[in-house]
Amino acid sequence: MLAFKSSVRPAGSSFRRVITAVRRLHIHEHQANDLLRHHAIRIPAGGIARTPAEARAVAEQLEKSGKTAYMVKAQVLANQRQTGTFENGVKGGVRAASSAEDVERAARDMLGHRLTTPAPTTNPAGLPTASVLVTEKLDGRQLYLAITCDRKTCAPIVVCSRRGGIELENLDPESIHRIQIKYSKGITDYVAASVASALGLGIDQMKNTLEKLWTIFKEKEALMLEINPLIETTEGKVVCASPKFSFDNAARSRQPELFGAASKHDGSTGLRDVSQEVAEEVKAEEADLVYIKMFEGNVGTLVNGAGLAMSTLDTIAHYGGASANFLDAGGRATSETIKQALTLILSDKRVKSVLVNIYGGLTRGDMIANGIILAAKSLDIHVPVVVRIQGTNSKEGQQIIRESGLGLISCDGMEEAARKAIELANAEA
Repeated sequence: MLAFKSSVRPAGSSFRRVITAVRRLHIHEHQANDLLRHHAIRIPAGGIARTPAEARAVAEQLEKSGKTAYMVKAQVLANQRQTGTFENGVKGGVRAASSAEDVERAARDMLGHRLTTPAPTTNPAGLPTASVLVTEKLDGRQLYLAITCDRKTCAPIVVCSRRGGIELENLDPESIHRIQIKYSKGITDYVAASVASALGLGIDQMKNTLEKLWTIFKEKEALMLEINPLIETTEGKVVCASPKFSFDNAARSRQPELFGAASKHDGSTGLRDVSQEVAEEVKAEEADLVYIKMFEGNVGTLVNGAGLAMSTLDTIAHYGGASANFLDAGGRATSETIKQALTLILSDKRVKSVLVNIYGGLTRGDMIANGIILAAKSLDIHVPVVVRIQGTNSKEGQQIIRESGLGLISCDGMEEAARKAIELANAEA
């Protein structure tokens, strides 16, 4: 899996999206509930609905079992759903309801509409709502509980707080407790007691819940199992509500029930919902490219190497520009790879110029230049393209670009190339 992290970046949502981007599988809340139910972990009663009538039917079934208050939750893969807005103007992707009629009405407001949330990494165009989860509404103490991977210690860790129902980043740091798990030992009495003490819960029921969550985390090769909130009901029961789970894509071949068949090219997606993803990013993955769409910017970038790609984005930002994407072509700067990458970049109508920044190590600069020219000849390129090639035979490569007769603009330095790409993008705007 590829992760990108940087210590200094502008605060805009586009850069945050690249910095926090990790190749992982996120699943819907109702799918996470299925995993919890399979491991005998207590969850709110309810069910999934894809039409308003189905939502009402779930509520009526809950009513028959004595439930009189309900929650209706849009099934989209985004944070801060409760503060989101649908394209029809309705606010709130998580809503309380007091009757089956209210549930049906809420479902009608949500289903078939795109939800936009304040979360900085969410697509500004919103995410489609194809289903809603209808559950009983539980009263009680709301807590926070997660098992995840701690980068500092390179070990699994329990993160917990007595303040649940709030995004973790909005919690007072002093209210957050972290208890490390030794992978070989799992949930020991010490871990269970530490978490129980931090949350004010009984050790026995806390250990039972943690052991089952740890089984999922370990067996399914999860990156994050978040329960927010974990509810201690007025009857003293511990219920896992609103689970948010993510899994390591590197485990694809070992987790067919999550990812589908082992090959990512066979069309089988398992629990993955590509409708919740950016279409260009899905296409890029199929072509073995690492592409992340930036929701601001007009300079397309095509780079080989994640570090150089981040530096390219930094340089563009430093000189007052904004990148439309992050694209790491890896070590395969062939004509076909460049063609696929350029096709992807140019499909974004916001792009007004393209900066190609390639470092040739084992691959010679003149070969890279010829690959760029072959790709350019086969495409209808309607915006200026700035090319910088460094490394082995870079001078020869730059000369080939200059003499190509295709209107490609050759630059030797990164700063010069970034300034030129910004200038041309602004001229085209």
